[in-house]
Amino acid sequence: MAAEKERIIVTGGCGFIGSHLVSRLLQDGHEVLVIDNMSTGKVEYIQGTCAIQKLDVWADGKKMTKAFQKFRPDVVFHLAAQKVVQSSMENPILDAQENILGSINVLEAMRAVGGGRVVFASTAAVYDPAARVPIQETSLVRPISPYGVSKRSAEMYMWDYSEHYPIAAISLRFSNAYGPRGVNAVNTFIELMLKGEAPTIFGTGEKTRDFIYVDDIVEAYLRAMKTSWCGELNIATDTETSIKELTSLVATAVGKEINPIFADDREGEIFRSRLDATQAKEVLGWSAKVRVAEGIAKTVEWYKQS
Repeated sequence: MAAEKERIIVTGGCGFIGSHLVSRLLQDGHEVLVIDNMSTGKVEYIQGTCAIQKLDVWADGKKMTKAFQKFRPDVVFHLAAQKVVQSSMENPILDAQENILGSINVLEAMRAVGGGRVVFASTAAVYDPAARVPIQETSLVRPISPYGVSKRSAEMYMWDYSEHYPIAAISLRFSNAYGPRGVNAVNTFIELMLKGEAPTIFGTGEKTRDFIYVDDIVEAYLRAMKTSWCGELNIATDTETSIKELTSLVATAVGKEINPIFADDREGEIFRSRLDATQAKEVLGWSAKVRVAEGIAKTVEWYKQS
């Protein structure tokens, strides 16, 4: 059965995950408006044709509200954000402006059109670094970086607006995303090793991450817009991969054996990350399908063809 056509706004829709989501929404026949400040995104990332407005969710709040009022969305996917932990440590004010005030602007714009569904891109960085793995939604929330703090703050605004206005907001706490067009450790390692260069590992390489492929994330988004459930959900593979293991997997995929360079550890990063996505399966009927080795191989192939 064909999906019901929706009017959808995607903030950050020209970025890594946003462009994959927008391309899929267009493929499924939805009418899409992208709002992006183009700081990192590119129009050419999107496969298909849709309206695009160059606006910043924080700095251009009034203009964004007018765009919402003109378009009248049924659903908003709010992906626009400052996403780099180290950048948040260096400039916490900018991080708060983009991630907290920007999110409030999105919610206010949605309120101005009478409400609707809001799907917010959150992060595993909201959790206490000492939380027992696998981390559940009920685990202690105590972020150790301004980035995690700002995302948690935005989650709370999502919940508050859902309580007081005709807005149904869901926050998806993603683990570490990767895939074509990504800007992250997996993609960086692939880019370097394809050129025969050594990747840098900060610390001993024993840190673990729950790496999730972008196609699985897009599927979670699509399911999230179809439910009226409000709250926070982990979106992850429930699998730990150490950075050393990641290096080995990438080396195998690119067909080159390259020893990494080790450097001093960085502040603000958790040591272990593995998220329990059981609740996402119960609420959304979703679970990750792509294993890490498979996703890395797909990403390497994309680099070779691009």
